[in-house]
Amino acid sequence: MDDSIMSKWHMRHQKGHECALNPQLQEWWEKSEKGGVDPQLDSPVIDTSSTLEVRKHASIKPYVYVSRVLYLTMQYFKNDTSIGFAFFDKDAVLIKLFGEKEFRHFATEHGFVPMSMWDFDHLGANAVSAGFSCKQNIVFLGDENYCRLLVDTAIYFSPITATEEGKVNVIGGLAFIMPYEKRRHDYLAFVALITNDANIHMYMSDALHHMYDFEPRGFIIIDISWKTGKKTITYYNKTLRSLFHLEEKDLSFLSVDSIFDSYPDNKELWEIINKEKKVENLQLRLQVHGKSGNYTISSELFYNPNVCLRGIRLYITSLEQTAAHVSRQIGDNTIFTFDDIIGESKNIINAKQRAIRYAASDSNVLILGESGVGKDIFAQAIHNQSARSDKPFVSVNCGALPRDLIASELFGYEHGAFTGAKKGGHIGKFELANGGTIFLDEIGDMPLDLQISLLQVIEKKSFTKIGGKQTIHVDVKIISATNANLLERIRQGRFRLDLYYRLSVLCLHLPSLRDREDDVTLLSEYFLNKLYQNGKISYPASLSPEAVGYLKTLPWHGNVRELQNVMEGVVQTLQISKVEPRHIMYYMGAISDLYEPLPKNNLLLEPDITVKNNPTSFTTVSDEELFMLPTKITSYEAKKEYPFSNRKNITREELYEALCRNHYHREATAQDLGISRKTLYRWMKKLGLSLC
Repeated sequence: MDDSIMSKWHMRHQKGHECALNPQLQEWWEKSEKGGVDPQLDSPVIDTSSTLEVRKHASIKPYVYVSRVLYLTMQYFKNDTSIGFAFFDKDAVLIKLFGEKEFRHFATEHGFVPMSMWDFDHLGANAVSAGFSCKQNIVFLGDENYCRLLVDTAIYFSPITATEEGKVNVIGGLAFIMPYEKRRHDYLAFVALITNDANIHMYMSDALHHMYDFEPRGFIIIDISWKTGKKTITYYNKTLRSLFHLEEKDLSFLSVDSIFDSYPDNKELWEIINKEKKVENLQLRLQVHGKSGNYTISSELFYNPNVCLRGIRLYITSLEQTAAHVSRQIGDNTIFTFDDIIGESKNIINAKQRAIRYAASDSNVLILGESGVGKDIFAQAIHNQSARSDKPFVSVNCGALPRDLIASELFGYEHGAFTGAKKGGHIGKFELANGGTIFLDEIGDMPLDLQISLLQVIEKKSFTKIGGKQTIHVDVKIISATNANLLERIRQGRFRLDLYYRLSVLCLHLPSLRDREDDVTLLSEYFLNKLYQNGKISYPASLSPEAVGYLKTLPWHGNVRELQNVMEGVVQTLQISKVEPRHIMYYMGAISDLYEPLPKNNLLLEPDITVKNNPTSFTTVSDEELFMLPTKITSYEAKKEYPFSNRKNITREELYEALCRNHYHREATAQDLGISRKTLYRWMKKLGLSLC
């Protein structure tokens, strides 16, 4: 060391000497003196109140980002091994030295070791203590340092900052340290660039991580050290913490096994991480802190040698989350509640009250009733009233699926389970419904061999996918429905008695529309109002008193679904605002092939139906509202004698009377007269009689 520098330092300690300090430096020296710092220290004071590991973890974020930049930077100083860097935590305690052997020897001679304290109270005025104090880049050269042991050094310091709620906080710092004779005027800018680069990386990473705070899947970023290959966690979101029930503590930059149990547990996961494999929607079993479960994992790799970035991102979801997501995508959301079930008759009120009680239970429910009474709506209402209302509701029509596909639809299959199997396999309906409710409509049509599998799922609450080996455990409430006579099918050997008992723990019988006659008017008016509110008709429509009475005389074999379809069909076909009996007759006559002749009464109506010139466009209704026409009902019993069968002509009055007698039901009128429908049309045209 140059003796003149040491002499100058001695003179600086002599107050009032001509080698006076500048005002800012003078203030820092006075602060050091008042603090009782010994300027003759041989080495910095060591912090014994904590440990290096604790302090390092507390400053792990700035440490990691600075280390990445330094890893690239150090290559520019390979030819000068006497200079190096030191990272400090927010308390000005030295955490890590970066440099070659010669620099480390220089640092050791001066006592620059981890856990040495460089603040004003312990090492007086120096670049580190001053930089932390003023939160600025600063350089201290030789005799500017308050303590003797730093006189032969040149130290360039730059703080690492973070802004929180508008306030700038110093969270660490980087010092560029070298022998005094190695000093250069541009080194301060150099170290400032390093910390600025680290600050930018931290800010951008935080901004990116915030985007994943609301990611519905569990998300974790694993950093792979460019130098050592060590794998550490750099970020994970709240969803992951909730998914694995992790404690409320910061696991950032800790080892990956602080979350996932070490190898050989989680063998598949560790293979993905260690071999840096890219996977998509891979189902595997994970063990976290001794607790295991089934999850779906996707991974993506990142690699950027320019900034020493390398690692893997993992997206993790539980099977319940996957099922709920897929359930939402396929549209099996429930929209109906008990408030949507219209009716004031005693029978429907009793059914609703019983269904509400059933919703409070987790036992299986069997809904019985004719086609069109609203079994699917009651199923949705029970689910929405239950404790599972925020979980998936998955509907399966057992009668609509081909026999060979029912098993794969209910239980799913693994990749390669059979020829034509979808890549990655298929999630079954039971797995989709896990935690929620599965609705098995038309359960009476389920094949016997599948009934055995269903019985096992009910008893064991688990199953195995087709082609799979892993047992999948599920928690579902089963609501089944049928319009078939299950007891008769049991006697016929077409339905298992033990399955019937399992499904019918709670049994709900829904009344037909014939058994709730008082609700016909209420429902009809509701459907007409709904058409207007939904924009399917541009004007409000209503029923005449005669139409109300007429509707109550009809058998309604299709129940509520048929009534809804008739109301929609009448007003959209005829463009009327007031529905009369003749309008209903006309519409039902237009689809007479599918219906029995209407009941005869004393109504004699003129065939004066007219259609307005502005037809409306027909719109598609929802599945729940879709009217499914009933199959043709028993044929009309024609009279044994046909007085007009051999006649070539008929009077207008005779034909008109026959039409009125059969309520303009064309097939019934033709059979009544003992003629073909073709002949009936010819006579009506000839005599000027028509339905519109």
